[in-house]
Amino acid sequence: MTAVVLALPAPIDTLTGGYAYARKVLEALPEHGVSAQALQLPESFPRPSEAELGEAYRRLKAVPRDMALIADGLVFGALPLPMLKALGRPVIALVHHPLGLEHGLSTEEAQSLLASERAALAMAQHVIVPSRTTALTIQSLFGLSASAITIAPPGIEPVPRAPRPLEPNEPLKILSVGSIIPRKGFDILVDALALIADRAWESSIIGATDLDPNSVAALRKQIAARGLESRIALPGAIQPDRLAQIYLQADMFVLPSRYEGYGMVFAEAMAHGLPVIGAAAGALPEVVPSSAGLLVPKDDPYVLAGAILRLIDDPGFRRRLADGAWDHAQKLPRWKETAGIIANVLKRSQR
Repeated sequence: MTAVVLALPAPIDTLTGGYAYARKVLEALPEHGVSAQALQLPESFPRPSEAELGEAYRRLKAVPRDMALIADGLVFGALPLPMLKALGRPVIALVHHPLGLEHGLSTEEAQSLLASERAALAMAQHVIVPSRTTALTIQSLFGLSASAITIAPPGIEPVPRAPRPLEPNEPLKILSVGSIIPRKGFDILVDALALIADRAWESSIIGATDLDPNSVAALRKQIAARGLESRIALPGAIQPDRLAQIYLQADMFVLPSRYEGYGMVFAEAMAHGLPVIGAAAGALPEVVPSSAGLLVPKDDPYVLAGAILRLIDDPGFRRRLADGAWDHAQKLPRWKETAGIIANVLKRSQR
């Protein structure tokens, strides 16, 4: 049986999209004749200290040579070229989106990360990405050939359909899911909601609050300044079973990310039959069809407010998008298919 180790810079149960992808793939790989396990590296990646790099090297070097090795992009793109060479073994990279495209980086830091990732990817045995957009981005930024990249889009689980029937005069529930970091655009969402504060709505922003404390503090301050503390909830990250119930209680999904390498939460929202609104950035135009939602220019709270308002004020349009989201989601891959694509990469790599 083929065996693989997936190296990650945090515990496998971390509540972000990238780790959800890792968990689901590792769970499904045995169905394709691949035994799989996670290997945790220091959590400081992609900005490890010298000591943490040394510890990462020790753990990676200890992986048996008869096991395939996949390194998450947060790790792989930050490994220095001499270290990759010293490993003396092939490594497959799993890249959700380029490190240097994270929003909020200084120009110097972005260029440093892009240079590091360019050098590392040149050493990769193969590269796995979640979307055609990310594949094309990597080819353009780093000069990789199409044959060096495999697209393994995230899967979805069969889930019950939302939205729930609304009671008369009940406020619409607007759901957003994503770690509170600058790239997710929650500052734009709050400004947009402030513009339509006269309408009946409630909003929940669900996601990790420990990745960027400064962003969380700024968002709380912004919400308070707009007088929306009673209408916008920030409950933090929530376990998947509880989050699934929250999807069923929502009326629409809104996330104005400035960049997404795929956008798993949009697929999850559509799988629940929710109409979605996002920004036309990164892979979102690839993931969200016009029959399922509205995509607006990024960083424009006025246009975003107009899109939300349209769904609030036009129940018929909202229902049509909900139907389109549900129909589209039925055509999306399941996790078994995603794992099958990756299993084929692993089996080819060991020939």
